[in-house]
Amino acid sequence: MTSVEPQEGLVQPGGERLRAVCGALIILALAAVLSVTAFYAVCVGFSFYDDMGCLMLTQKMLAAGHPLYDQTFTQYGPAYYAWEQFLHTVTRLPLSHDSTLLFTTVSWVMISLLCAGYVGRITRNLFLTALSCIVVFYMLGVLEHEPGHPQELCGLLLGGMLFASSFLTCRRHTGIILGVIGFLAGLLGMTKPNLGVFAALAGWVSLSNLVAARTNWNILFRAGVLVALVLPVALMRHNLGEAGAYCLLESGAILLLVFQLAGSRPEQSLSWKSFAAPVAGIAAALVACAGYALVTGTSGAGLIRGLVLQHAGFDRVFFRWPAFRMGDVLYSLGLASAVWAATGSGHGDWRKAPWVPAAVKCSVAPLMVLAACWVGPDIGPIFVCYLPLVVATAYPLPRQPRSVFELAPRQFAVSLAVLSALWGYPVWGSQASLSFFLLIPVAMVWCADGVRYGSLQFGKMKQFSSARRRVAGMALSYLAALGIIGLGLVWAGSAARAYHQMEPSGLRGSRWLRLPREQAEFYHRLIQATRIHGRSFFTMPGLDSLYFWAEEEPPTCINVPNWMELLTPAQQSKLVADLQNADDLCVICWNTQVKFWTCDRDISSNKVVRYIKDNFIGVESFSGCDILVRRSQSGTTAKDEAGAGW
Repeated sequence: MTSVEPQEGLVQPGGERLRAVCGALIILALAAVLSVTAFYAVCVGFSFYDDMGCLMLTQKMLAAGHPLYDQTFTQYGPAYYAWEQFLHTVTRLPLSHDSTLLFTTVSWVMISLLCAGYVGRITRNLFLTALSCIVVFYMLGVLEHEPGHPQELCGLLLGGMLFASSFLTCRRHTGIILGVIGFLAGLLGMTKPNLGVFAALAGWVSLSNLVAARTNWNILFRAGVLVALVLPVALMRHNLGEAGAYCLLESGAILLLVFQLAGSRPEQSLSWKSFAAPVAGIAAALVACAGYALVTGTSGAGLIRGLVLQHAGFDRVFFRWPAFRMGDVLYSLGLASAVWAATGSGHGDWRKAPWVPAAVKCSVAPLMVLAACWVGPDIGPIFVCYLPLVVATAYPLPRQPRSVFELAPRQFAVSLAVLSALWGYPVWGSQASLSFFLLIPVAMVWCADGVRYGSLQFGKMKQFSSARRRVAGMALSYLAALGIIGLGLVWAGSAARAYHQMEPSGLRGSRWLRLPREQAEFYHRLIQATRIHGRSFFTMPGLDSLYFWAEEEPPTCINVPNWMELLTPAQQSKLVADLQNADDLCVICWNTQVKFWTCDRDISSNKVVRYIKDNFIGVESFSGCDILVRRSQSGTTAKDEAGAGW
């Protein structure tokens, strides 16, 4: 895992094993450093929208015997809940904020390692492997703000699919490898159905291209291409006015992908039986997850509603658009099209400068890394620029082998990266980085291919013999990888200092959580207010971590942060009935967060909002929060309500 050049001559097995062991130790050291960084970063601060508490509460409701979808409200599939139950069973850790923070730490590092593993197996380059690991880790920094979110499992499954595809280069057990990829895609679909569709379509397009030499399968490839091209428009049809730039960017990238795949068919095709393995894997995952949901009490109708029906029209209710400008998208697509037209497979005449296509292919990864460091957490400009550019440089170089086992992991990876980039719709926000991170290992492989198969060799320079080049390349690779570990140590030190500058939260089940003093005092005061004004409480919007910190049971199984807009009329009626049946109930209304979730849209028609306004009155207010109790509890009359906020 040290050189991207073809191996010349015989390699001593002992030396190869030693290099592999040293490379593995360096990657393990980097993983240890990143684990420290992830732990400190995850345990600092607490996001006000409290996705962590909401998802923990749905797990608690399910464990208490309230089936998914029929009783416990959730937007995610049963695979996530089976995974969380598995983690808690294996580790024997109770459901708490501390265990959730720990699982997020491990997931964050594991996703980075899976992406690095793909790069390492394809390129055999230690530096690019370590660089991929730390850059993916950096891009996934959004995970620290939403511990316990299903996006962690989605990232693991996508990284696992990418890593599994690298084993196709072994030319053995192809059916098993494709079956594993299909199974992971099925689990992805049973966690977030839209991502499962994107991954399955990526496999369909890339795999059918590898068997497309057969006439019948050529039809299958064209059908997959048609579905892929229609997908962005069909997905964003409700909001083409606002999300038109995003739709055009994805459509253009997919069109470039189609041209690249069609122009790089393998010399030999896979057997048509290759399709059976991933289809069987997907089916096995769907059956297993559906069985889990049914065994835990979910009805068949509830499963269909939870996985499919509730998501129809979601983008009309809740959305956050990326700040893409149409002009920037057109410029990016134009540049990528020019690169593809000039340097792509079979394009251009570069006999006088054969190094140009390889140099272009090599340049994408370092430019992307530099742009990420320069721009910082605002992923939008990098996404617009590099999504089409990575696809435009997906062409195989003239010296590159065209065997199906050489092309398969590359074509699947770029297809998966392009289609999973739709993850950012309709809520861009934290999903922006998750829509982008797979492009990083793909670009790293392009860089290695440009060096290995491009005309960037020093063969005519006799002072650089093959043995010397190999030793020099290996030494530079090790030194660069050690430099990346040093960078990780600096990062870990900064995260540790930020952690120790914060105060312990002092909240139940959150021993590792550190918060600014003002934020910790705010949550402690909320807990105190709930104990003073009622035996049970409900929050607007959902602040479900309070139930764990206050050691109280929620009055309902319908718990979601933005319940003001996401619930159907039937669910609103059920929630009102649950609140009516709750004795000695108080309501916490955090007005600034209501505005954050609703963006000042009118929610007066919501049955729960109307019920609270009609039946509750404010008795205490602090830090933008109103504590409300029933009129009968406060003794307030109609004449007293003129000066009350509710």
